[in-house]
Amino acid sequence: MAREVVRKDGSTGASHGRGRTEEEWAIDTEIGRRARKRRKIMGFTLAQVAERIGLTFQVIQKLENGEVALTVARMIQLATALEMPPEDLMRGLKIEPSQKEPDRAE
Repeated sequence: MAREVVRKDGSTGASHGRGRTEEEWAIDTEIGRRARKRRKIMGFTLAQVAERIGLTFQVIQKLENGEVALTVARMIQLATALEMPPEDLMRGLKIEPSQKEPDRAE
């Protein structure tokens, strides 16, 4: 269930747990969908992918469903287990950058 959050830059938007915005959730969900599609093409079970990464099949299932935020490291592990380049999981995805000026070190 999404909830309304106020970001550091003052803008508001939906969050899907652990502070993910609607855009971030949508990207994690799309990457998970692509991973599931590849897993099925390769004929791997959730358990087989999980064993290759050292996770449980439940975690892989949550990653595929966008229920868990993906880190870059986890995405690389997932792609490697699926015998594909990590960039194939991300190709064509876009997220709008924040309008806020970056913090500058003084």
